[in-house]
Amino acid sequence: MSVDLILSEMRRWDARRASDRSVDEAVRRHITGAIRPFLGDGAVSRILPPAADSSRLLAAAENGLATFLGAKAAYALVNRAMDRVTMRS
Repeated sequence: MSVDLILSEMRRWDARRASDRSVDEAVRRHITGAIRPFLGDGAVSRILPPAADSSRLLAAAENGLATFLGAKAAYALVNRAMDRVTMRS
């Protein structure tokens, strides 16, 4: 796969994501669902900003989760969430 093709697909995905907030909602649902059983509703509401696009949401989630889980585990959880959501889009 050429670099030009990869960049083209990335731009196409980003344009689709910008016009379709369902990706942001899917990321929020997945991250919330993954951490709620372990940290509870109170921690989830403090970790995740009330309204944000998926890039800000992921950064906030990773920073907040790192406090509870450590940096490596937070990174792995956020990446797993993003992988699952992007594979469905």
